[in-house]
Amino acid sequence: MSKTGLKAGLKYALRELVLLVLGILIALSVNNWNENRKNQRELKTILSVVKSDLTLDIADAKIIRDAYVEQMNLLDSVLMDSISPERLKTCRSCLSTHLSFSKLSVQTKGLHMLQNFNSSENIVNDSLIILLEKFYTGILLANETLGGLVDRNIEGNLEFYRDRYAWYADFVTGKLTDEMFVDVLNAPLSRNRIVHHKLLVSRNYLPMLNTFITSGEQLIEQLNERTQD
Repeated sequence: MSKTGLKAGLKYALRELVLLVLGILIALSVNNWNENRKNQRELKTILSVVKSDLTLDIADAKIIRDAYVEQMNLLDSVLMDSISPERLKTCRSCLSTHLSFSKLSVQTKGLHMLQNFNSSENIVNDSLIILLEKFYTGILLANETLGGLVDRNIEGNLEFYRDRYAWYADFVTGKLTDEMFVDVLNAPLSRNRIVHHKLLVSRNYLPMLNTFITSGEQLIEQLNERTQD
């Protein structure tokens, strides 16, 4: 083969090689683009689930918060002896408020989907995802810790009345007696239990609920921006 033919063959082979490499690079680029679009669609779906969970939880938290505010106001009236004797005799809530507790049940379906989502490095470093994970880590811990304190306190209150007063069986079946009001609302040890329950709820659990509602609503605003069409 002549030198001219050899040079022409090398140029042709080089050109084919360049075209092959370019083809591969374009294919990889398209594949990465498609994969990124797929990840973004999946992430958008997951964030929509998170938003739905959070919206429901905030609505529940507001109901629980408002109920506790009303209960704490009632306990204030009880402790300040500002309720009339006539009303007090029929006020079951005056007796039972420090013996019941509703804890927020946080929905975690969307959170678990987010945690299990295999995404690219850019999505891993997404500021909204980081905020969501920090938010849920903090609120789940606070809800269990503070809610546990109130739960254990109520268990102690119930055991206290069960072990000391014969009317306990009547109370749990809904029957009210004059002895109950005297023993629960007038006895110093019982009033201390009412005060302690009020402190646990008003200074611990209620502030946690308010923080959850405020922070959650701010996150929903960001989620709306990310999930809108």
